[in-house]
Amino acid sequence: MTRKSAIVTVLVAGAMMSSFGSANAEVRYVFTAFTSGNFASLGTLTEGNFTFLSPDFVVPNFTVPVADLTSCSAAFSSSGPVACSDQEFRTDLQPGFETIGFGVSGGGVTGHLNYDFGDTAFSSVGTFQSELQADQTGQLVVSIVPEPSTWAMMLLGFAGLGFAGYRVRRTAQIVATS
Repeated sequence: MTRKSAIVTVLVAGAMMSSFGSANAEVRYVFTAFTSGNFASLGTLTEGNFTFLSPDFVVPNFTVPVADLTSCSAAFSSSGPVACSDQEFRTDLQPGFETIGFGVSGGGVTGHLNYDFGDTAFSSVGTFQSELQADQTGQLVVSIVPEPSTWAMMLLGFAGLGFAGYRVRRTAQIVATS
């Protein structure tokens, strides 16, 4: 390996490693309601979900305005599709549990259907199933989403390493044929 290609390799590797260490990311919360008991005049929830991107893990007793949701939908057996309202991330309803208050609004009714999860669901990456209430089952998926600039830096780093490897092989072939 020539001195120049060694320097390029070290610089590219350093850029890749710095992209991992200083990666900015968002936290994606994807909630899906599978079943719900009867809710006012709307009937039984037949479809319910929302997606929310947060710059960090949510803090307890946090309300997400409906305008800040990436997506949200809800439908009930008696009334069909209804609008979503603000979504709640609560810790004060059931001791030892974190609760999603799935907000809906339709047919003159506005309220929340509560889904209880383990006490670290809001601050941990993973897939969590609701607990406590057998007639209200749901799933919460919490994941980290790197920003596009992080992906671009990683791809640039891999391309640089590939180019450095190509140069080393090419230089070795030229030296071998001389």
